[in-house]
Amino acid sequence: MGRLLLIFSFAVFATAVFADEHLRPLSEVNAFERRFQLAGPATIVQSSGFSGRSNGAPIMLDAPNQRVFLTRITGFERSDEPCHFELEFARIRDYARANRGAEFTRCHGSNANRMRGNPGSAKATRVRLPGMFVTGVQVCLNRARDKIKGVSLRHEFGGCVLGENSVSIPSNERTCTPNGNTCLSSRTGPLEPLSCTGPELAQLGEAYYERTNCRGGNGGPDDDWEAQANCPADHVAIGASFSTQPQGNGRLQANGIALNCRPIASVLGSGLQAR
Repeated sequence: MGRLLLIFSFAVFATAVFADEHLRPLSEVNAFERRFQLAGPATIVQSSGFSGRSNGAPIMLDAPNQRVFLTRITGFERSDEPCHFELEFARIRDYARANRGAEFTRCHGSNANRMRGNPGSAKATRVRLPGMFVTGVQVCLNRARDKIKGVSLRHEFGGCVLGENSVSIPSNERTCTPNGNTCLSSRTGPLEPLSCTGPELAQLGEAYYERTNCRGGNGGPDDDWEAQANCPADHVAIGASFSTQPQGNGRLQANGIALNCRPIASVLGSGLQAR
């Protein structure tokens, strides 16, 4: 009897803890620790449309499996041509880096790596904090508008993607330089709510790279950059497509990028209440 009572008491305690965890107001949930899942059929992928040119031969790079999302784009050049791009992904269940990426390499040269770009030309832009998802892309082209010379990724916390008004993050995570590709992630300090449409999250959610022959002055996206292309509402990027044009001898250079997008859903349950 005593053993049964002990088991019953533990079950009641566990149920209470589970219920409390799922009934916490959103203002008390660290945005770094919230979990989401990709929703809907994996075969249905929406496009953001292209930033930059869209009239070239498309090359689609998707996630290596159905449980990861896009976190980084790295561009390489050979002889001033943007002919090699690599994508990195993270597991949606815990935001850890996925083991496999995706790439296209169509560069020209005379050595054994003639189809790859120059490693010294690598420039990258990436998601800067855990719990954030890529939702938009913007490119900078050269003056002739036929070569990608800069890439900006717009990313948002999952709650903002789903239309929530604000998210809460530790107070010491609110400072990132606009062109920084990463932020410190100690995940400590008191939680502070930030508006999903406010300037602080707008700064946290932008990372870019640009080359010297990107149109306009250095300093990130401005009026000289191409229009930003965004995933549909409630969607995040799980891959990217590149508009390309041939340059002879099997070479291809990229002149536009579109995101391949899927919807997400919160896994915390409907019992989580917003204040």
